[in-house]
Amino acid sequence: HWNDMLTPMIYLHRDELLTLPLGILRVNGLYGQETNLLMVGAFLSLIPILVAYMFGQKYFIQGIMAGAVKG
Repeated sequence: HWNDMLTPMIYLHRDELLTLPLGILRVNGLYGQETNLLMVGAFLSLIPILVAYMFGQKYFIQGIMAGAVKG
């Protein structure tokens, strides 16, 4: 449900409770089509995923390799 838009838009009415994709969408609607703000928002939403991958890369690769070996 990382990029789910409809459900949070229905249930969340305060700005401080919005998910990251909804916040980016709200910035797009409030300030017009500001491409630079959208790109910054997309990059900032990508940082936690990259950090989690960096710390778990060893286990991620082990899982891929374990599933690729016949046996």
